[in-house]
Amino acid sequence: MVSNAKQSTRSRRVNQAVQADIPEPNKIGASALLDRDIQDATGAQPRWDAVWKDAEAAAALKSLDAVLASMHAAEYGKWKDWYRGDW
Repeated sequence: MVSNAKQSTRSRRVNQAVQADIPEPNKIGASALLDRDIQDATGAQPRWDAVWKDAEAAAALKSLDAVLASMHAAEYGKWKDWYRGDW
């Protein structure tokens, strides 16, 4: 079993190694990251617009299917196939 003193020393070494890999933020780096994020978001807008347009079209088609199903459910007797044009 590892003693608490050895455990904490090992933890400190691991933390120092991890922190050594993380660069310190600076104004130039933060500005560059912000510019990159803005550019990515700007480029993503047309793609999201296309996705929303497709989703709206799919919703409209689903609504149309519901309307057609209700019309078909209302056909019986002499009105059978009325909405299909068999009259």
